[in-house]
Amino acid sequence: MGKKAIETLSKNLRQLVGEGKRYEKLEALAARSGVGKSTIARARNGENALRIDNLEDIARAFNLEPWQMLVENVDPTDPPALKSNHDKQVVWPFVGVISEADYQGLSSDTKEAIREFVEMKVRNANKSFRRKAG
Repeated sequence: MGKKAIETLSKNLRQLVGEGKRYEKLEALAARSGVGKSTIARARNGENALRIDNLEDIARAFNLEPWQMLVENVDPTDPPALKSNHDKQVVWPFVGVISEADYQGLSSDTKEAIREFVEMKVRNANKSFRRKAG
């Protein structure tokens, strides 16, 4: 575990354990996670890195994945999620010209030629825009 990860975990443990929190005392977190109180205390104080299995056990006590404990200001009620490019909505740019199904039926060479043509047009448009703006 790197220095930044140790610092982030330490801050998160200080924010997540204490009066009015899910675990008011380190003892309660230790009992729930099965990780020793002194091990959690050292991690909370930023004195050492946790073993992966201990990080997993502590994260599980908060209903989190281990990596989520290493995200700054983690909130177990609103845990961070991994983002992927698949989450982005793609708008079909050729509405009224060619259907997406027809495009998918084209050969890979034809698709590549279209992609290259569009890239060239975009580059030329950007160059033209920069000259007008400059």
